[in-house]
Amino acid sequence: LTFAWAECVGSLSSMCNGSNTTFSHLYVHDVKADHAKGSSGQLYESCYFRDGGTRSPGAHADVIQISGSTDTVTQNIKILGCRFDIPDLAYDHVANACIFMKPENWSGKPSQGYANIQISYNWFNGGGYTTYIVTNDVPRERLTPITYSYNTLGVGRKFGLLNVGGWDTDSFDYHDNAQASLLEAGSVVFYDKDGNRLSSVSELSESGRVFVNLANYTDVARTYTLSVELKDADGNTVATFSSSDSVVRNMSSKEYDLESNKEIIIVKDSKGNDVQVTSLKELPFLPSDVPSEVALTDLPADLTGYSLEVRIYDTTGGSEMIRSSVLSDGIAENTLLPKPVYHTVTFKGQDGQVLKTEQVLAGAAATAPTAPRVEGYRFLGWSCDFSAVTSDLTVEARYEPIPVYVPSAEMLAFRGAVATAESATGSLAARRAALLAAAEAYLAVPAAERAEGQAEYEALTDLANSFNALLASANGEAADAGALAGILGLTD
Repeated sequence: LTFAWAECVGSLSSMCNGSNTTFSHLYVHDVKADHAKGSSGQLYESCYFRDGGTRSPGAHADVIQISGSTDTVTQNIKILGCRFDIPDLAYDHVANACIFMKPENWSGKPSQGYANIQISYNWFNGGGYTTYIVTNDVPRERLTPITYSYNTLGVGRKFGLLNVGGWDTDSFDYHDNAQASLLEAGSVVFYDKDGNRLSSVSELSESGRVFVNLANYTDVARTYTLSVELKDADGNTVATFSSSDSVVRNMSSKEYDLESNKEIIIVKDSKGNDVQVTSLKELPFLPSDVPSEVALTDLPADLTGYSLEVRIYDTTGGSEMIRSSVLSDGIAENTLLPKPVYHTVTFKGQDGQVLKTEQVLAGAAATAPTAPRVEGYRFLGWSCDFSAVTSDLTVEARYEPIPVYVPSAEMLAFRGAVATAESATGSLAARRAALLAAAEAYLAVPAAERAEGQAEYEALTDLANSFNALLASANGEAADAGALAGILGLTD
């Protein structure tokens, strides 16, 4: 099931629910509880989540809450290229976290936890802690793999960026996450003079405009320049258009969390009862879409073969490009971060049966299942390396037959001699002769095969030691004990 290209506002409980569901290009805002409940098989892509726990006294609002269930592990969730703006402000926006992963207990029954969660290429801003990844006494081996990578983190949190109770950032795939240091830019959009969105430069004539939304997740005001070049079919620049402006700084909730800025107000709860809550008299500036555009004027009537090249620069204290885009004849391309690429890794057993299928981020390692035992075979390993996956991959379990041992004539003779020695009775001389015969039979066994007769050798050793002790108590027999021990190599 797919929900896409919609604005979702004002729900009393979580807005996005359901397993095996894709949530794509949604604008979800001003909900009174969590924006979404994590369930197995979900994909969140290119969504904008803003303002949770909105004017909801006592709310514990997360954007995406992944708690698991009492019956099964919640698994296989991808959160890719989304934007999260959820400041934690008294009453107005009671936001706990952008991502909240914690196995909960339901009616006294423990959650089975979560596994295979991939969180990449997102913008995160807000919450008490921006992200919680907590084990809550569930063995963390059962919660892997967890990937948290290439995320940009804003300053709008109340306590910190990451709470990893039961983890450390070396125990899951945590890499290339960074505090926002520049402006953030959304996709560049091209319009003609009548306001129609363009997918090809040949659709444009006379005039138009280039539009982009900007947001500031840093704690300083930032300036920017939006530059557009019109190039002909030979790559020559025939016209240049630009605009420059500034974006105010992101102010955290702590700056407004002052007693002098608080007031008690009366509001209605969900049942219509009056309740007293603390609210802020003045709200901080929160990251929001700051529209920027450049007018395109006096364009040639026919732009077939031309291209528009857009570059956006953060010019605060220098000039650093934060996004580029090209609109050519039939091709529209935006570039910011590389789109995450995943590969399918399939593990198969000896008979071709599928043991496990896993989606692995390009360059990351797959996790092998336990190889099944096969009667009469020894497991050797896997057919190829999967520590850095760069394409779809099939990995097969490799086995070799366990050789069937056929004893030689010498081994059969040795085993028979040991059996005779074990059952020998009568005089010491007869028993000594049986032991000596077994020892000599052992020496006749090929050296490479002797390990197969280890049990018989140990039995013969025990017999020799017992006979040695017996001879030590008999007059005149000690020399024979020494000779026997010498054959067997039991003593000096």
